[in-house]
Amino acid sequence: MRPRLLILPLAAALIAAVCLWKATRPPQKQVIPRDSGVGFLAAPDFELPDQGRDLKVGSHSQTDPSRRVRLKSYRGRHTIILAFFDGEDGADREPLLMRLRDRHEVLEKMGVVVLAVTTALPQQNRRAIERGGAFPFPLLSDLDGSVVATWGCLDVKDDGSRRTRPALFLIDRAG
Repeated sequence: MRPRLLILPLAAALIAAVCLWKATRPPQKQVIPRDSGVGFLAAPDFELPDQGRDLKVGSHSQTDPSRRVRLKSYRGRHTIILAFFDGEDGADREPLLMRLRDRHEVLEKMGVVVLAVTTALPQQNRRAIERGGAFPFPLLSDLDGSVVATWGCLDVKDDGSRRTRPALFLIDRAG
């Protein structure tokens, strides 16, 4: 056989070996360096009153109006799901929050903390809790809308009315 005729079968065997090697290799995760500026932003800190937790005082329960939640206190220790919701109809009627409440036990086992933020009045949040039961995560009231606006979830209409756009943010331990 001539040497030129051997090149074609050798090339085919080499291509087949490379394809087999690529197919049997475990998939590699694409790692984007944090300093590349692609898709990573530092989570802005905030502190808001929690309207969703009840305290047992004697034989009755009441909401603790002085309990404040600060995002900074969770960073570095937990992965955080930050949920923004409108709350106009009530937290108990918000599908996003209901799904988070249904899956909270699984999220908790994974070390994930859920925080829910709305511009709804604290009374609206308390009525929602009375109607649909307590939430296993904080319902935070952002009355002036500054936190919701900082996170890009505030819609202001021409008539001055404000609505919170439902959104979820996943914040890793690095913030």
